[in-house]
Amino acid sequence: MDQDPDVGLAALFVIGMFGADADMATPQLQRVLLTGDVFSPHLGAHVFAPDIACEAISRIGPGAAQAIQQMIQVIQTPPAGHGLSPSACVRALGKMGNTQPDVISTLLATLKSSDINMRNGAASALSTLPIWSEEIQGSLQRAVQREPDSVELEDALETVRSRRSR
Repeated sequence: MDQDPDVGLAALFVIGMFGADADMATPQLQRVLLTGDVFSPHLGAHVFAPDIACEAISRIGPGAAQAIQQMIQVIQTPPAGHGLSPSACVRALGKMGNTQPDVISTLLATLKSSDINMRNGAASALSTLPIWSEEIQGSLQRAVQREPDSVELEDALETVRSRRSR
């Protein structure tokens, strides 16, 4: 990131806006994933730069596939004392649409997380993937049974069920 936090944050947002055309920025975005939050004098607040980098990676899509393993690692073992929210990585994996077995297994395992943001993010991510499987539908059904009042989980399950009938 730039020495000036506001310039660095603005750059992250702009990279995300370029989407797939910004694939050459993936290594820099991966470095940002290893940083913490920054204080923006302009905003007068702390901003989680790694979360913004996850969003930019998700907008790049398949061209940022080299970042997937790093995001999986953050989900499975969140860095202590780190500004990065593992749920940002969960959401990013879903938006990227990657259906690699390790992505699917990570999202399925995340459905059992004790963190509601992680569970909801995993359900949403699974519902956006362009595939259907009994394992995905069954895992979402079990998640809904554990948490019957969760609108997010129920919506994800219905989306996955509708994909099967196509």
